[in-house]
Amino acid sequence: MAGAATDLERVAPFFQPVVAVDEREVAGYEVLARELHPTGPASLGPFFRDPAVSRERRLQVDDWVLTRALDRFRRQAGSAWLFVNLPPERLAPLPGDPPDPAERVRRAGIPPGRVVLEVGEVVTTGSREAEARLGRLRQEGFRLAVDDVGAALLSLPRLAELAPDFIKVDRSLVGPAPGNLSYRAAVESFARLADRIGADLVLEGVETEAQLVLAVEVGARYVQGYRFAPALAELVNPHRFSAAMARGVETARRRRWRALERRQTLGHEVAARLDAWWEQAPARRRWPPPPDDRPAYDAVARTALTLLPGCCLHTFVCDSRGWQLSADWERHRHRVLPGGRPGRVNWSARPYFLANLATAATGVPQLSEPYADRRSHRAVVTLTYPLGADRYLLVVIDWALAYASEPLGDS
Repeated sequence: MAGAATDLERVAPFFQPVVAVDEREVAGYEVLARELHPTGPASLGPFFRDPAVSRERRLQVDDWVLTRALDRFRRQAGSAWLFVNLPPERLAPLPGDPPDPAERVRRAGIPPGRVVLEVGEVVTTGSREAEARLGRLRQEGFRLAVDDVGAALLSLPRLAELAPDFIKVDRSLVGPAPGNLSYRAAVESFARLADRIGADLVLEGVETEAQLVLAVEVGARYVQGYRFAPALAELVNPHRFSAAMARGVETARRRRWRALERRQTLGHEVAARLDAWWEQAPARRRWPPPPDDRPAYDAVARTALTLLPGCCLHTFVCDSRGWQLSADWERHRHRVLPGGRPGRVNWSARPYFLANLATAATGVPQLSEPYADRRSHRAVVTLTYPLGADRYLLVVIDWALAYASEPLGDS
């Protein structure tokens, strides 16, 4: 590809659909350069990343692809967006460069609001000149997407400052996320960031049903990947993937509904066991002990864990301010032993604590959303059980083990 100019005749724009989760139709098309061969089209990604290719040659090919993509897109009816990759060189133009993409869009007669400029390096390099240029383009109406998020070191403050219209999470995070709690947490963190700064989340590299379900569960607005289509020579009908998206959304809905039902059932079952015990517990007659009566609180936490099923990993007693009053009693096979937490611990900063407490304070036990336990790295949930008099029993439950048992088994 780096050879003679006639090679350009074998280069063409291809278009990968970006599919909307909520509207279940194609919302946009990303322009990707392909070199045509008798055996099929080949990606020009290696060409653009090759340091041996001159800047002039890269921009020549980029401009060739963009011009032809715009010519084809301007004949497309509807309101879909065209996602255009903006190389770093385009944000620092030199004399003799081809017309910049904004000028090409103007010449094609396409409204700037239908074009999404995708950038990556500008966020990590922190070029103020590049950011100023992007700012001017956005004032003209162009939309901005930050691409390949999660693929490399990323300046999150810069990402927040840019406040892009789209955050595109890289396939390297999306691929393993359905079966890996850490990768999923990373994707969810970008989903929360997108919500906070008013951006739409796009998951790239969605190739399987599980990845599509993940996209729905984390709140992605758009997906892109082989689950729907590779980059194609033509702009596909916007409704082509409606049925496939509908199936994915319905699968995610059923999965989420089952998880919510299971979580509710789990909370009720554990709470029922605690109710039966606590109503007759001798400790309740002299409740609450003084805050410094550690043995009394230990007896409550230890006894509760011995009565609960094997999916319950550890228990401890807290007050409403988050101060832990007992040891952290842990299950070790068939024994219940105190954990080694020295001194007093305050749990009020944990994400689930106040949310659980708001319900438990009304006398109703509350189960948290699943999260990763810092010691075991398991997916767990925490039940906050009201003991009365501003005291609460916290029960940490292995979510996968509890989910696998129908109903809860005995310990």
